[in-house]
Amino acid sequence: MATMNRTPGDLELGPNPQGRIGKAIEIPILENFGLDSQIGPTFLGLWNVAAYVTGGIFTFIWLSVMAMQVNWNPIAFAKYFFVLQIDPPASFYGLSFPPLHQGGWWLISTFFLTISILCWYMHLYTRARTLGIKPYLAYGFTGAIILYLVIYLIRPMWMADWSEAPSHGLKALLDWTNNVSVR
Repeated sequence: MATMNRTPGDLELGPNPQGRIGKAIEIPILENFGLDSQIGPTFLGLWNVAAYVTGGIFTFIWLSVMAMQVNWNPIAFAKYFFVLQIDPPASFYGLSFPPLHQGGWWLISTFFLTISILCWYMHLYTRARTLGIKPYLAYGFTGAIILYLVIYLIRPMWMADWSEAPSHGLKALLDWTNNVSVR
């Protein structure tokens, strides 16, 4: 465990405290686990709020469609959570917009997930620039974004078929990863 020394005086707000919400609080017990004891203040900017809202819409669609698949049964939902999925449109739809229950939910949820990821990138980048530090975290996140865009958008568009993208689901994503290397 790391040994952290408490600094006397007020809690640190950082070099640019405007726009932050709430007051900083200190929870000394967190230091026993090697964590920083200061929590807050929180910054909620435009990009951060947009990322949370669109990510929340994606999560709502994802969970709602999976709940519909088990007829809104909470026990079946918990039992089959890891195998439930939102499938992309079938191959005969190509790149067109299919009916909701035949892949339309996948297109809508993928749209909101993509917007959420890109807004989070902008949040990381603008916060680093505002605080006067180099945006290396945003640069690292770019690699993950490129991989996501290739898997969910570029490759299916290149093959002119949304069914080439993975489903939204835990087991489905692992199955897609396993099967794409076999093709």
